[in-house]
Amino acid sequence: AYSDWHYQNGCPRHTAAPARWWYGPFFCGWGEQAVLAARDGCTIYDAARQKLYEEMSGHLDALELHPTAIIIDDKWQKFYGEALPDGDKWPDLRKFTEDQHRRGRKVVLWFKCWDCEGLPTEECVRLNGKAIAADPTNPAYQERIRGTLHRLLSDGPGCFDCDGFKLDFTDCFPQERGMEWYDDTVGGIELLHRLIELIATAAKRIKPDALINCSACHPYFVSCIDQVRLHDYNADQRMIRRCMQFRRDLYRTVDSGLLIDTDFPSFGGHEDSMEYIRFAPELGAPDLYRLSDTCLLYTSDA
Repeated sequence: AYSDWHYQNGCPRHTAAPARWWYGPFFCGWGEQAVLAARDGCTIYDAARQKLYEEMSGHLDALELHPTAIIIDDKWQKFYGEALPDGDKWPDLRKFTEDQHRRGRKVVLWFKCWDCEGLPTEECVRLNGKAIAADPTNPAYQERIRGTLHRLLSDGPGCFDCDGFKLDFTDCFPQERGMEWYDDTVGGIELLHRLIELIATAAKRIKPDALINCSACHPYFVSCIDQVRLHDYNADQRMIRRCMQFRRDLYRTVDSGLLIDTDFPSFGGHEDSMEYIRFAPELGAPDLYRLSDTCLLYTSDA
């Protein structure tokens, strides 16, 4: 009834027809980054590099797994706020994308919302003169996002031809007292909506079937997103089915037609992991996070 009230009073529903590949299954590199980082003695963020994702791609082929998309996770960017590839880690992202397209896989980029790393202070929300978050009400930042997304999604010269975004850290919007930003009549949840709407609108203009994956469980955001994510889970709870099914039911209450990314949270052991892999298709699109033997995580000094 709560959700229906919002739709009856102005919240638009999602009306775009879903692309076939949005239904998955997906492969997300985050869990594999952890394993390969332990093997190579680097951090999980250093493992977000082209060489290792090419290795993951080869591993998928060897296991005869055929996801509709591969998700490049944190931190492929040189600067979170700038949101462009780190040239040292990704010397040729376009080549990687084209290679995945030949294999029948789309390429989705993990996107850290709000982080102002690499942004000029004037494009940010500020506290005591210090940049604390990106400012989606600022015309300069809006123009930056449109230009950045063009480079990431377009198949034109000098662009990377990727296929969508997994928006994360959406809950970390600025809330401090005494903040300053471009349009201070906008704040709180409306500030979050401006950011997601900005990204979604820009992405769809460039590539209509670009995927916008997000964790916003409210009618106000439904028109801006294509797929919702069940998100992380504390393995110590040992109640994965109950927890994830409850989250799925919340999304279904918001909008019965929402596509769901089931995620692949960390678990306490093989039995729990395999149980969720089998259960996930009942909830939505399966999303595999691990390919390698995770014993590496517990035998390495890393």
